[in-house]
Amino acid sequence: MNEADKSTGSRSRAITGAISHEGTGDLRYRQRVRRLGARWEHAAIFLALLLPLSLVAQVARDFSEVHIGAYDADAWNGIVFESKAYGQRVPFAIRIGSKTGTFLDGNRIFDAVSLVGPHAPDGSYSLLGWRHRPRAATITLEWSRIDETTVVGRLKAPQDVQLVLEAYSPGAGDFAGTYSVRPQEAQINGEHFVDGVFGKAAHFVVAVDRPVVGAGLFSEVNQLQKMMDAGQLANPSKENKADVVGVQLAVDSHQSHGAAGLQFAASARRGAHFVAKIGWNPAEMSQYVHRLLASGQIDSILDRKAESYAGRRPHITGLFAGAPEAIGNSLFWNSLYVPALGLEFPSISRNWAHGFGGWVVGEWDCFFGSLLTNVEDS
Repeated sequence: MNEADKSTGSRSRAITGAISHEGTGDLRYRQRVRRLGARWEHAAIFLALLLPLSLVAQVARDFSEVHIGAYDADAWNGIVFESKAYGQRVPFAIRIGSKTGTFLDGNRIFDAVSLVGPHAPDGSYSLLGWRHRPRAATITLEWSRIDETTVVGRLKAPQDVQLVLEAYSPGAGDFAGTYSVRPQEAQINGEHFVDGVFGKAAHFVVAVDRPVVGAGLFSEVNQLQKMMDAGQLANPSKENKADVVGVQLAVDSHQSHGAAGLQFAASARRGAHFVAKIGWNPAEMSQYVHRLLASGQIDSILDRKAESYAGRRPHITGLFAGAPEAIGNSLFWNSLYVPALGLEFPSISRNWAHGFGGWVVGEWDCFFGSLLTNVEDS
């Protein structure tokens, strides 16, 4: 598969006004304030006085916008939670690494991708696969955004392939909070304090349903990659320091860092599942994440989302049957998000975006890409 097959195309869409996420029950919209009639004035004031202060405080703390997608140009097999609160950018990100002899993650995945599956524009269902050569087996990542702030996912890989769930700060040089690990709970926590708002922090929780065999904290995600190149993450049952001084810290450290990793293997039959969520109460988020993992419902959720997305996509029959889906998959997997512009669009290619700071706009490529994507995502 050449680069054009995997990543040619472009789509422009300003993230303003109404944004509907089909299949997730999510609808964000601009509220239109209408003047109340005189006869409702007293009733409205009375009802307003009944609102608890806690509810008002909660509304003020909500994210003003949340965008979730594979927005890191260097991580096809990753998910970025790009949100805004109190007028500030609050990003978190995860990606998957695989190890069998060598280690693949980040931009190394680009040439290994072998399955460019569906990628719903609303995030309701996505499927991507890669081969870790010389192995012929395909490692797959499926994920779905099930509500405004939550993603569920499924990983399938040979049982002797080690997988690494990496949490990190998206964007070179951008501060995006800190991470800590809780290996006994197979969980990573993220935290991002809000400037100018004392004591307020947005939180991120991601957990897997497989036993963790290694865990680590790093100043940045590239150091995690170096550690996996050299060996593996530290056994969480041992309170040892890393062999590489200054790269990996003890997993029981009370400090937090710019990247974290959990190493595990997928089950031969069921694979591995994860849940990731952003919010404001880490204790409640952790309970929710583990409750969803324990429910055994993630497989059925993903299967249902895949069927729903396939059913509403454009189809044709005859000689070119399957062409709209293949073109759409390529274009939508190429979608990136530019926080400074509030813009989501397919860059010319992920490979080009890697060399141009995370995104790049071409002329006719973007024009025709926009026309093609509007067939499915208007």
